[in-house]
Amino acid sequence: MDVTTITGTSEAVKAATQRGYEAVLMVIVLTSCLGLVGMLIRWFVNSMDLRLKESADREKRLADRVTELEKFIENTLVRMIENVSVLMQKNTEASERLANMLDVKPCLLERSNQDLFVEKVANRIGQELHNGETGHRGA
Repeated sequence: MDVTTITGTSEAVKAATQRGYEAVLMVIVLTSCLGLVGMLIRWFVNSMDLRLKESADREKRLADRVTELEKFIENTLVRMIENVSVLMQKNTEASERLANMLDVKPCLLERSNQDLFVEKVANRIGQELHNGETGHRGA
């Protein structure tokens, strides 16, 4: 900031010259202080403008990231949760069917049913061998 642009500086210098060099020095010091304060205010305002611009840029980048995250959640995670929910339902149904089946059919691995298990396995192996010899595959 130019000291001569402060309103009333030239009149103050003219009036001070009539009183002596001390008054002129006082006017120069006061106008310099005013000029310095003006420069500090301008610097502060400019730095605040820069900070506000940087802040607006950060906010825009953050908003873009939040939008991208929302799209990811909507498009990917929600679908995954729906798929997992369906799979969990199917798993629950299969577990219920297995539990119902085990309630009705005896477990062949229990000690009391081991003879029955060995017999069933032997029959199955015999059927497979018989089918392999004749070339037929049966169920």
